[in-house]
Amino acid sequence: MSVAVAPSDPDAILQTRACRLARIRQASKSWCDHAAPWRNARREAAPPPLTLPVAPLDIPVQGALYFTAMASEDRSRVELLQGSLDLIVLRALSTMGPQHAYGLAARLDQLADHPFPLNQGTLYVALVRLEQKGWIKGAWQTTEAGREAKFYSITRSGARALERQTERWQRLAGFVNKLLLHEP
Repeated sequence: MSVAVAPSDPDAILQTRACRLARIRQASKSWCDHAAPWRNARREAAPPPLTLPVAPLDIPVQGALYFTAMASEDRSRVELLQGSLDLIVLRALSTMGPQHAYGLAARLDQLADHPFPLNQGTLYVALVRLEQKGWIKGAWQTTEAGREAKFYSITRSGARALERQTERWQRLAGFVNKLLLHEP
């Protein structure tokens, strides 16, 4: 078994690097000669670009899982449109009062006509984002089960934002309804 040892002599290191660069230049030059012959004169003066070998895309991958169905194709599940979670959270907090994240998710799931599995991570990020905007505020309180949880409530600026978000949503829903109901 042979082990490659890096040379300690500076001249040997430079020679090794020069050999590597010469091989890269030769490979690059032969590719450039084939792909772009009009660039040969300029290629001689400029250093060649470093290229990495690329694997072909048609190599079959063993054991890979492929999911071709879109998430919206599951008809029993309700998908959220981007940006609609803020509106949902603000509206829920304005009507239900202060809620902690788990209670809010459970209540939204109860209200939905279709399965509405809300990822706790998604809800938490939305709550943090809304709190940073100043639209909701969080305060630590004790739950019915005796555990500490952060309860969120809507602020005045959150109520104003809810009005704006509601108007925007109604305009969007009106436009989509117009497209769906008034077929040519």
